[in-house]
Amino acid sequence: GELLGEVYRQPVEVFPHPRTGTPLIVPVRQN
Repeated sequence: GELLGEVYRQPVEVFPHPRTGTPLIVPVRQN
């Protein structure tokens, strides 16, 4: 997760798609 965070320059989460299992990268929204 750290490397992806550096690439996107923001916190991100990676998780498999519920149906396809394809890895999804979603930005973590911090207020």
